[in-house]
Amino acid sequence: MRCEVITSDDMFFDGASMLTAMLATSPIPVVERKIYRGDCELMMTYGVGHKLRRPWFLAHSRIPHHHSVSWDLGYWDRKKVAGVARPMRLSIDADHPWRLIQDSPSSRFAQSPVTLRNESSASGPIILVGLGPKANIVLQQPATTWEREAFRKIREVYPSRRVIYRPKKEDGTSIMGTEKKIGMPIEEVLRGASLVVCKHSNVAVDACIAGIPVVCEDGAARALYNNDMANPVRPTEDERYRFLRNLAWWQWRPTEAAQAWQFILQTVEGLDRAN
Repeated sequence: MRCEVITSDDMFFDGASMLTAMLATSPIPVVERKIYRGDCELMMTYGVGHKLRRPWFLAHSRIPHHHSVSWDLGYWDRKKVAGVARPMRLSIDADHPWRLIQDSPSSRFAQSPVTLRNESSASGPIILVGLGPKANIVLQQPATTWEREAFRKIREVYPSRRVIYRPKKEDGTSIMGTEKKIGMPIEEVLRGASLVVCKHSNVAVDACIAGIPVVCEDGAARALYNNDMANPVRPTEDERYRFLRNLAWWQWRPTEAAQAWQFILQTVEGLDRAN
């Protein structure tokens, strides 16, 4: 098995650091390229929302017994520290790994700084989490298209519940009928909420940690939650812990690149056997 690693001069520090570490520790033949060729069984890159890398990622995953490996900013421990690469989340053959998440040892999650909390309130606001510009480009839609439809669905089920709109970043957008909150830690926004509604945001994992129910269409949290606005999943603390314990195997630091390779190769070998 061989792997081509697609890098780019415009990659953010965290993603570039992860790919550099993976190149340095690869147990299989690996080649670094700027342009995709598709002549290796594995293709690995960072940021598959990119206008060039996304088509390559999708094309490679459609080739029988070939797999696309992607990295993006991790699910937790995302605080910036100068000169230190943050943990990165892993996915294989899809934007998010929820279909591949399975029961795994607790050792990785035990090393994380995460502590489960119970901060939900049944009468609290609903948090509507916005998409970023890259997601809208991928979906070929104007900004707030998904958010406005999601708000309509919220109002059908919760006609009088206060709704807080949390855009991915300050972009000047607003949703009539909601209260916009930006510029504060997500933990503060979530505290006392009754529900989080998102398409595929990492905020769903933040909500799981905080004990807030979630409605989502995709993203890692889809392994635990559903997309039923009227009947959202309300997992027990044990169920939340189990999900996060398993999700920890889909987040790695550059210093763990050698172990990440072992996990990736075991996973793709299992996928090939299943097919």
